[in-house]
Amino acid sequence: MTNTSCDECSGTRLNLEARSVFINKYSLPEIVGMTIGDALSFSKAFH
Repeated sequence: MTNTSCDECSGTRLNLEARSVFINKYSLPEIVGMTIGDALSFSKAFH
């Protein structure tokens, strides 16, 4: 078995619409890829 990234989604497993969502300059794949600590700090910025 081999692991390869999809050329279309670059391995995010998200469709174009989901990859086009941005929150405070971060794309949804970037947010999902954050560590727990980074995601917590990121989310606290909205409160």
